[in-house]
Amino acid sequence: MATAQPIVVGYGLSQPLPLIFPVPIVAKRAPTGADLKQIGQLWIQPTNTAGTAVNGAWVLTSIINNTANWENIGGAAGVFTSLTVNPGPTNLSTVGNGAVTIGNATNTGAITMSVGTGNFAVNGNGNTIHIGTDAAANGIVLGTTTNGATMFIAGGNGTGVGSAAIIMSTAAAGDIEIGTPTHTGTIYLGTSTAGDTVNIANGVNAGAQTVNISSGASGANSIVNILTGNGTAGTQTANIVTGTRAGAVNIGTGAAAHQITIGNANAGNLTTLASPITALPGPVYIYTGAGAPANGLALHVGDLYINTTAATAATRMYIATAAGAWTNVTCAA
Repeated sequence: MATAQPIVVGYGLSQPLPLIFPVPIVAKRAPTGADLKQIGQLWIQPTNTAGTAVNGAWVLTSIINNTANWENIGGAAGVFTSLTVNPGPTNLSTVGNGAVTIGNATNTGAITMSVGTGNFAVNGNGNTIHIGTDAAANGIVLGTTTNGATMFIAGGNGTGVGSAAIIMSTAAAGDIEIGTPTHTGTIYLGTSTAGDTVNIANGVNAGAQTVNISSGASGANSIVNILTGNGTAGTQTANIVTGTRAGAVNIGTGAAAHQITIGNANAGNLTTLASPITALPGPVYIYTGAGAPANGLALHVGDLYINTTAATAATRMYIATAAGAWTNVTCAA
């Protein structure tokens, strides 16, 4: 244990007994609270006992309750209650491969970075920037709902599933929500004027897949528009269930008095039913085919068959009088 260092005096010319400040203490250890020296004493540790360079430096700032308080003035870690750089700029960096850490996992206070008119930038310099990517269940908020606030998320030219320029994902069973339940503005998806492609649920799914569009139990009007714009060039084509596997298309099948309109009254408007069988309420089927109908086609009384290769007025149309029984209908000509 070090003892208190006595005040050194000497003989002088201007003063008979001037005080002589002690020379720096050079030791192979750092000072402790038991090293009671003269206030202002310097302590230098060039190396430790193993001969490894330390280059530490301390100054004794006070002795309180018989404990020495040594302030680290070297290049090692320091403890600050407040740090203000005035004037700036402020550069927080390391040399070589050193890491820069702000805060710690046990910190209970808020870490706030405020930005003035100089704005704020985090640059990756060609590397990866991680925000909240540790294994903890973090809550991350970007932006604010304050009126006038904007947010822009940009990406490069990455293409394809898994390598797109912008990827939004959750855990396997997580949901992705765009727009809050109280949102009343417009959500835009695919606003390019250059003719881009918008894919929705276009993956090769291995399980059952459901895509809902405006399917909530609405309490007001619901309008779904598809290809309703007035184009100035090109043609409009809407494809529904055009693949090679069997499917079903349901339009207006809900238990309500729907009004369904297909086509319009303009000259030249054509509505094509490509199916050889058309079902009407009853049920009654309307068939088309080449030649007279086979009796097996007659399933209901009133089924109608139109012969597309009829040679006479008596062979153009047939009506089912019973299941499996047809009679011809003689046309006027």
